[in-house]
Amino acid sequence: MDYIHILKYQENATNLFLITDDGESALIDAHVGSEAHNIKASIEQILGPNKLKQVILTHYHLDHVGACPHLEESYSPTFSAHPADAWMIEDPWSQFLDYYHYSDTTPASLQNILQTVGGRGVKVNRLLRDGDRVEVGSVNLDVIHTPGHTMGSICLYDPIDKALFVGDTLTPSEWFDQWLGLVVDARSLWISLQRIASMPIEVLLRSHEPVLTGSEARGEVRKHVERFREIESVLLEVLSGGGVLSLGEIRDGLVGRVLGEPKNLKGSVFGCEWKTAHSLIQKLCFEGRVKWVKGELYQIVDSTTSHTSL
Repeated sequence: MDYIHILKYQENATNLFLITDDGESALIDAHVGSEAHNIKASIEQILGPNKLKQVILTHYHLDHVGACPHLEESYSPTFSAHPADAWMIEDPWSQFLDYYHYSDTTPASLQNILQTVGGRGVKVNRLLRDGDRVEVGSVNLDVIHTPGHTMGSICLYDPIDKALFVGDTLTPSEWFDQWLGLVVDARSLWISLQRIASMPIEVLLRSHEPVLTGSEARGEVRKHVERFREIESVLLEVLSGGGVLSLGEIRDGLVGRVLGEPKNLKGSVFGCEWKTAHSLIQKLCFEGRVKWVKGELYQIVDSTTSHTSL
């Protein structure tokens, strides 16, 4: 796969993927604004100046879109993303409200967001939907809509090399001991995981941590399926006493049983555990296994543990 250049950055063990073929080029994701100088230096070392044609964004999170304004100023590329996330990429205020929904909403926290995303959003020129194809020279990448981590998360699949650029639809299993993951729609994520698990994958190009190949790539997908089942089962165990629990009590019970002490959590800063717990409860309410009582109070319907299956 000579057409892929992996640009590695220490923060969050982040990988960007620069695709080049027949004089065309595309960058998958853009990391944070503070890395813009290093990103541009890497691009120009490979391509020369003013030759980046496309930036494809797997989702709207800061560590995937932050350098976009700097790339726009230097190269004027086409920016592509799924429509469900495009508006967030274009509007940092919307990102701010989303990130700080469970956190301290202050002018200082807004400035932190603005600094990370280079001060502004960028216009998404091309909206990518499930089944679309992105062409970079002779390289064809199929767009796979995989909502769950965000509503507009996408993966990109090269059917020739069976290579999947997975974004954060699969966040690294290396982080399982310190993070529940960030899930905004657990029901959709489960469907996305089933879809990925059914695909022939030989190369898994992760946005964080090393690229995996062969059985390790397929094993990583299985780990995420098993992890989903585990977390869902634990949440049902937390509720299994039959009493009414608040979202906070459910979140604390889930974190305590899966991760241990909350002070060690990787994702706490943007309320990741609250969002993930709430999303799982919503899925279980939809399936009739948990009952909403009122406000943020919930109760189990029956004590059977998770029966989610592929």
